[in-house]
Amino acid sequence: MIFLLRILAAFAPAALKKREMQHLFRISASAFGCAVPCIAALSYGQSLSEFARFTRSEAVKLYSPGGDIEGARERLFHGGRTLGERIRGICRIATGDQAVSAMRILYRAIGIDARFEGSVMTVSRCYFSSGYSPDTCSVLSALDDGIFTGLSGGERLRFIRRLTDGSACCRADIITGGECR
Repeated sequence: MIFLLRILAAFAPAALKKREMQHLFRISASAFGCAVPCIAALSYGQSLSEFARFTRSEAVKLYSPGGDIEGARERLFHGGRTLGERIRGICRIATGDQAVSAMRILYRAIGIDARFEGSVMTVSRCYFSSGYSPDTCSVLSALDDGIFTGLSGGERLRFIRRLTDGSACCRADIITGGECR
């Protein structure tokens, strides 16, 4: 029922978009071990901007002495996977092609232009790339990996290039089965 996801992405009321944004904040705050910022008074666009600021700020803290980078990545992955599984169930995603379509729709909602060809994902434009450092992007990509794993029922994203590294695009290989990093 990928059609349902397209309809929701295109016509979702602001309250629904904000609720899902709040869910991303909760996943991220839990992964970083901090409080969830209040976004109740913010528009969806402002919430997205605050999410970028919040995740950048919290990821930077991981690179100070005693920061648990790998632990945060694992928590982001698991939170993302749970979110992806929830969307998979609601939208009755049953195939890899449907999971890819769902990921593109979700990415589009947060300002990311992704294309999938075979087992490769390419991102030519990303809302977060101008504000994230390569290290921040590396940490937060665990959330993307988790969401895709949940949507697809087990496939993983292994990022090879990133806009934040100065590449012309992000590139991730889709890995079926097994662990990847």
